[in-house]
Amino acid sequence: MTFLNHRGRLVLLLSSLLISLLPSACSSAKPHPANPLPAIPTVKFNIEELPSSPTFPATSTPFLQQITVSRPLYTLDASLDYLNHQLDITQSIAYTNLSSDALNELLIIIEPHRIPNTFELISLKWHNIDQLPDFTLDAGILRVQTINPIRSGERRQINIIYQLKLPAQSGIFGYTPVQANLTNWYPFIPPYQSGIGWLVYQPAQVGEYWVYDSADFDVAIHLDDPDLVIAAPSPAIPIEHGFRYQLQAARSFSWAVSQKFEVLTAHAGDIPVFAYVFPTHRTAGAAALDAAQKAIPIFQDLFGDYPYESLSLIELDYHDGYESDGLFFLGQKYFYAPFASPQNYLTTLSVHETAHQWWCALVGSDQAIEPWLDEALSTYSELLFYENQYPDMVDWWWEFRINRFSPTGFVNSTIYDFDDPILYTHAVYLRGALFLHSLRQHIGDKAFFTSLRQLAALGSQRHITTEDFFAIISQNNPQDISPLLAEYFNTNNQ
Repeated sequence: MTFLNHRGRLVLLLSSLLISLLPSACSSAKPHPANPLPAIPTVKFNIEELPSSPTFPATSTPFLQQITVSRPLYTLDASLDYLNHQLDITQSIAYTNLSSDALNELLIIIEPHRIPNTFELISLKWHNIDQLPDFTLDAGILRVQTINPIRSGERRQINIIYQLKLPAQSGIFGYTPVQANLTNWYPFIPPYQSGIGWLVYQPAQVGEYWVYDSADFDVAIHLDDPDLVIAAPSPAIPIEHGFRYQLQAARSFSWAVSQKFEVLTAHAGDIPVFAYVFPTHRTAGAAALDAAQKAIPIFQDLFGDYPYESLSLIELDYHDGYESDGLFFLGQKYFYAPFASPQNYLTTLSVHETAHQWWCALVGSDQAIEPWLDEALSTYSELLFYENQYPDMVDWWWEFRINRFSPTGFVNSTIYDFDDPILYTHAVYLRGALFLHSLRQHIGDKAFFTSLRQLAALGSQRHITTEDFFAIISQNNPQDISPLLAEYFNTNNQ
């Protein structure tokens, strides 16, 4: 596990207008006191109401022919007992060691294990190996000793059988009287970096602490109630008593299920966009769907192709929002606000979470140490949406989202620098947007938007760092931006 022991690691060394930076947070970080785990060196808007989960025929090319052995493959078969809030799951993980290190231990994150009486491990076996593995499971971290080291380039498969008993809690994992939400619900392998170890972090008071490799998912969900509606990140293929979902080159697979969901649909070109909302919020759900539908083509023009087959928006019986691949949750409180016009949080946050399909899902980063790389870019993407879709509302956006808060703080803060989520949001999200706008004004639109497209291409299915960001800016930028960095970033290397 690796952490910065300072808020940022950017050093300004300008030579011939070229910015060079110290190594990224992932490459030379030191243990953070918050984490005791040591590093292991080893279109016109249209709504149609659907009666149940949207379904599509299987893709013409078999899924297994589309995946690549360079990515992990998660295969899950889950049976849901909705009324008892329980899932029985059989899972396999096929993992390729892409590092130059031989791995004597495989580390697997099991986030539900952090919650008492939620995760029960039934079976753990290597595929095609009779000998049972030695392992330890503590505080959500499963460490499996390899019988033989996993050499560089070698692919191994491990099979896991377990049971989940969902906790009675609102949010992105658990159940309420109206829905069950499953995010980080399955065991997954974090990124590994040669000579550094596994990128695993402990929770902080603010922000998100998970780092994901790009992976492929083949997920079957069996239901015990035909009236249940599943909200998932990819088109559903009907199977007996349930649905199968296949998602490629994604960071994670999240879903939700409810007896109450109404399903609204629209299209952004050939991309179906769904809103799963409760009946009393159908009109607000249509407004959120409209925002996401309109945002997709704008962001495709600015950043590159939308990375998935569909997008699902889920009303969350909670107060917050959360992004995932091909899907996002939006807190119920935003559906209560006036929505006669796009001047509200329902619209801005629908757009923000849609932008995360590029800045978080397609383009990965270290959310714990460098959260600005996805949150600042997604916040600024809101402005780009209004500039393109509602240019007369740009001034309103600046006042509503940024200026009225008079935000302070370093853009390149980590999640461990704050106890107060408001101060964290002001520094990373809001001042991050201010920095990006100042950068755009300084270097010009051509260099700025060229850099964003190149950043999206560079980060596709991998992780970017602050160093990557400024290396791309330096390639397209003839201007000295050191005054901006001094204003917005903590450049102290002590």
